[in-house]
Amino acid sequence: MLLPNSNALNFAGAKWPVLGQVRLELAKIFAADLPDAAQAGGRYSDLEDYQTGRVLACLLNITTAMGQLDLVGGTALSYLKAVDWDLQGPFRLAQDRFFGWADPAILAKLEDERKKKPANVASAPARLHPCATKSYKQIRFGEANVQLTFHEGDRREIDGVNCVRIEPDIDYCKDMASHLLVEVAVNEFGSMTDPLQVFLLRWIAGQRVGLPAFNPLYTVLEA
Repeated sequence: MLLPNSNALNFAGAKWPVLGQVRLELAKIFAADLPDAAQAGGRYSDLEDYQTGRVLACLLNITTAMGQLDLVGGTALSYLKAVDWDLQGPFRLAQDRFFGWADPAILAKLEDERKKKPANVASAPARLHPCATKSYKQIRFGEANVQLTFHEGDRREIDGVNCVRIEPDIDYCKDMASHLLVEVAVNEFGSMTDPLQVFLLRWIAGQRVGLPAFNPLYTVLEA
């Protein structure tokens, strides 16, 4: 797979009505804090044009990848209860991460996964994420692994569950040294992680280990 040098995002396969048919679990998560599905759909659809669609692409990349991270009792996505939809402030939607709320049972599941041999996740330094207390990083792939970071002091009740704030993202690189050099240092100068590059790396990584093609529902067209 190659990305065109000049590209545009096509969300025809990720429209809100389609999402409710092909990714019902995800649609329910996206609508968790609104009583009206139409309101949730409008909020979701507004992201198609926000920052040229990069933020929505990131959201779809990460949630699709979370659905491929198997844990006891489901996938990492199974424990996600809601997404923060703010476009401003420290917990805003961005093209490299999002914030949300997860069932705290996911922490024990990730710890169990970390202790497996071979393990699919490893502990990661939370200090790179302001105010975070704990972080786990998928280590299955050579590139584009999901990282799940937690802010355990932030809580919100959803459906009777005292949920914990979660900050999921996907790093280009598996090892910390390369991540610090290729992403963290570069991001400090204003060049954010590109969700289209994440899409490409994750698609390739999945093919190498025999997974079905990575499909975050959107496509990339030549502009």
